Amino acid sequence: MKIAKRIAFVLLSAVLMTCTGGGFLSLSACGRTTDEPSSPANGSGTPAMAEGYTVFADASSGVDENPGTAALPVRTLTRAQELARACSERGDADVTVYLRGGRYTLAQTLAFDTRDSGKNGHTVTWCSYPDETAELSGGRSVSGWTLYDADKNIYAADAKDIESRDFFVNGRRAVLARTEGKLSFTSVGRTEIVTKDAQLTSFARPQDLILVLNNYWTQSRVRVSGAEYSSGSTHLLMKSGAWATYCETVEVVPGLTPSVDQIAFAENALEFLDAEGEWYLDIDAGRVYYKPRADEDMNSLDAVLGCLEQLVTVKGKKGEPVENLHFSALQFSHSTWMQPNTNEGFVTIQANHYRKLGTTASTKFVDTNWLVPSAAVYGELVTAVSFTDNTFANLGNAGIHLSEGTKQCHIDRNSFTDCAGTGIMLSAFSVSYHNQVAGDNPAAHAYRLTENNSISGNRIDNVASVYNGGTGIEVGYARNTEVTQNTLLNL
Repeated sequence: MKIAKRIAFVLLSAVLMTCTGGGFLSLSACGRTTDEPSSPANGSGTPAMAEGYTVFADASSGVDENPGTAALPVRTLTRAQELARACSERGDADVTVYLRGGRYTLAQTLAFDTRDSGKNGHTVTWCSYPDETAELSGGRSVSGWTLYDADKNIYAADAKDIESRDFFVNGRRAVLARTEGKLSFTSVGRTEIVTKDAQLTSFARPQDLILVLNNYWTQSRVRVSGAEYSSGSTHLLMKSGAWATYCETVEVVPGLTPSVDQIAFAENALEFLDAEGEWYLDIDAGRVYYKPRADEDMNSLDAVLGCLEQLVTVKGKKGEPVENLHFSALQFSHSTWMQPNTNEGFVTIQANHYRKLGTTASTKFVDTNWLVPSAAVYGELVTAVSFTDNTFANLGNAGIHLSEGTKQCHIDRNSFTDCAGTGIMLSAFSVSYHNQVAGDNPAAHAYRLTENNSISGNRIDNVASVYNGGTGIEVGYARNTEVTQNTLLNL
């Protein structure tokens, strides 16, 4: 069953007016070329220009002991952040962090907080150097491929200490090894699923198998516990909490029960690796397997396993939001999301919102049990923060989520392509959040209200490419939100 994907404005309060204020930054602010900036008069050595302070980073030739000038850039984003914070703390000028073109591989999430805010009405901007593209990558490159199976043309390489569900080769997503169609399932029960396919019992790691289930507008993933053969059939053991949660979720609809028709395919087994562009990761052994496409040379692959769940976070706090911080002309790539591989699985309800195990029948649809899928870029309690003219590509989860307390922010003119989940999410989605910000004492929660934001001019193409229940744009409980002139394709 093909899941219908759509622009979902979940519980959208209103689309009423254009955002005003908030230090909107146009691309031209990052589009200038400069000579080597001089040091400020105070002799601190921090690079400055007439328009404000500048910090330069270069992933290929920079050195973190450098002062961060155009001629002597730093190497890492964490060091660039330290210099930018020192500049911004002065509160007397704008700060621009220029990233020279290339890939900046993140060892951990790049976390922004109130120290990264623009002070006294000034701004802090992170952007690519003019006419170059800086890629913030949450992945790890894979090399050293050797032929593993000559008959099937499968190659293998070391991938130690990596957990990932997302593999990208030469800028294209590889497909996690899967069945071409349905296995011959005969019955579904509370603790097992029966199939006539005896091959499953011979799999090296049947406990890694994941069943993908389509049910109306939802798509869920549930891990198998093991496989046993008896009485001419294979019994897939379904002892995980995910399967119990799935059964309970399906049965909320009167007359509906789990059935073999809901099983779309199985994935995540080396034995399923039989098509070009498929891959499999044996996490315990630290080996990744890949069957190349016809146009790929194994000696020159740009092969990247997504490793980080979040590439960038921007988090303020009560009474002190992150503000006047801007990101422009950057590329965010190579995240992953391991939730579907856990025993809790990925049991969805709507728009990729999901439930975990441990809920009882009486509370199974209380909103506190609804969880929001992760995003590669996440923010909360932010004011006048913008993401403009960026590219979100080859991601293992949603592209961007600016959650509660987002005010006067802009997600404008970005490109979203091959995000495994939803493209753009704005605000919080729980009923408890709504009841607090719009309840009897809204003043106490005013700082958490999401209002006066824009999502405009974005190009959203082939998102929810893995988790098909996702959407192009999803807006939760929000006020005065402008969503205009976005182009959505291949949903």
